[in-house]
Amino acid sequence: MQRREFISGSLAAICLASPVLAFAKSATKPALQRFAQSPWLSNGIAVATDGSCFLNFPRFQGHLKSPALARITEKGPVAFPGNQWNRWQPGDDGVNTLVNVNACHIFGDNLLWVVDQGAAEGEKPGPGAAKLIAFDRTSGEVKKLIRFDKTSLPEGGAPNDLRIHGSLIYVTDSGLGGIIIHDLASGKTVRRLSASTLLRKPENAIQRGFKGRVLQDASGKKPAVHSDVIEVTADGEWLYYATP
Repeated sequence: MQRREFISGSLAAICLASPVLAFAKSATKPALQRFAQSPWLSNGIAVATDGSCFLNFPRFQGHLKSPALARITEKGPVAFPGNQWNRWQPGDDGVNTLVNVNACHIFGDNLLWVVDQGAAEGEKPGPGAAKLIAFDRTSGEVKKLIRFDKTSLPEGGAPNDLRIHGSLIYVTDSGLGGIIIHDLASGKTVRRLSASTLLRKPENAIQRGFKGRVLQDASGKKPAVHSDVIEVTADGEWLYYATP
């Protein structure tokens, strides 16, 4: 399943159609089907092989009251892991809470990986607030915690999305443009292609949102989102990245 394709905001609910009926309908008349709804803005979903699903909620302006991460249940999204990690409040340092989660994924290690930018939209993260966290999907226990220093994530940087191949974690920086690579085996982190034109939004490009709406704030200021989407081929030979 691809992120951003089928998540809609409203009251929490789960599609009531049976899997058999849903399959029959999709076979005869292909169409998107509502899978889940959320009262909070969501831009990422992770689906495990056992069917368990998780949503992440970025804290953009006007969307600060979410739990940042949740598991989808029959009753709707429930904060995950459901402890201090979900209790960030404006003014907190964000070191040991989920502040602004922009992506969540489940890879071959079967852990729930999340990318936390460490600060709400428009704010600067404090030391150690920007991080990658891998949770045990059942217990919510933190299995991996990777923080970014000023070398791997300079001021103005914003970790956006990640992929894992072997022991290497690849992370896009949408704030400055760049690729951060962390080696789980050695614990070392390096930064590559920092601020390269290959990873930065062209000056004359206009970035658009839902139904082609130009992305801009109330004053007309347009954001510049740099390297965002990322993928690694199954053999690990090629890394793909792009601006939105």
